Amino acid sequence: MSWEYSINLDSEESVSSVVTDLKICELFSSSTTDYIDWKNPKSIDSTPYDARFYTDKKKTIYIAINSFSKNIFSALKSILAKQNYHLTDCDTDEEVTLEHIFRSVI
Repeated sequence: MSWEYSINLDSEESVSSVVTDLKICELFSSSTTDYIDWKNPKSIDSTPYDARFYTDKKKTIYIAINSFSKNIFSALKSILAKQNYHLTDCDTDEEVTLEHIFRSVI
């Protein structure tokens, strides 16, 4: 089961910048034209990814999280620190914070 969130940014340029950073992150494991996968090297489960990012190429990046870890939290926090963004829980449409999403591991 994955948890889904949207990262809403202020411009297409911001999305492009974040996508570039997602691909150069040490957690990067693979990508296609549709998504970017991150896999924690210390992960013990058999899921193909710990976090998967999709973009609509406009102002939103969607993230599906299978496994919560400090590594993913720290990497996302670092990447998003340079951006003006809002996180939304896709199930409830409530605005959330990274700290709220990763509260079980930080």
